Amino acid sequence: RRETGTATITVFVMATIAALFFLLVDMVLSNIVQLVLGLGG
Repeated sequence: RRETGTATITVFVMATIAALFFLLVDMVLSNIVQLVLGLGG
C-alpha cells in the first residue's frame, strides 16, 4: 500500500526537522547561558 510508505516518510521527515530544531534551540540557549554567565561572573 502506498499510504503506509508515504506516512512513514512523512513521520521520518517530521522527526528529522524536529531534531534539527531542538539541536538549534539547544545551541542558542547554551550560547545565551554562557553570555549571561560571562556578564554576571
